[in-house]
Amino acid sequence: MTMQDAINTYKQALATYNDKKQVFLDLRNTRLPELRNRLDTNRLSMDNAKLAMRNAVTDAEYDTAKQNYQQTEVVYADCVQLINNVEAKIKAWGDIEQNQLQKSVEMTAKTMWNLKQEEVLATLPAELPDSLRIGIQKLMTITSMLGGVGDGYYGGRVNKVYGQVDTNELMATRAALLTEMGL
Repeated sequence: MTMQDAINTYKQALATYNDKKQVFLDLRNTRLPELRNRLDTNRLSMDNAKLAMRNAVTDAEYDTAKQNYQQTEVVYADCVQLINNVEAKIKAWGDIEQNQLQKSVEMTAKTMWNLKQEEVLATLPAELPDSLRIGIQKLMTITSMLGGVGDGYYGGRVNKVYGQVDTNELMATRAALLTEMGL
């Protein structure tokens, strides 16, 4: 896999995760409350239709009220079913989908950073002159982006050659790497 392929795969996995997360948030924060409000409105309509049936004095009034009640009952049942569907989708996101998509993003990120690390390592000669400070900083940054602690992993080697690495330089190098990779 090329570096560009790894970056594209990572971006795609991240976009898929963000898209699915947005659907989940829309369902949880917008659609479900909307359906619950509709259910309350339908319940009120059913109660009104029942009341109209009880207060009817002619056959025509009663038949109209009964038809209204049956219609509101169907709408109410449909709304209950929609709420159940949305709640099941929300539960599936939390139980299964979110974890799978997060793992996919993490795996593609790890692949991408491992390839970048190999790319940087390939540019280093066997002996480390002072001009390789940036390359070492890139390795430290990539290791930290893989979830490790860059300074801890490379710290002993770097400290022997250069002394302590400046944290601000690492942050600047991190920003430069992300920009270089289009992230």
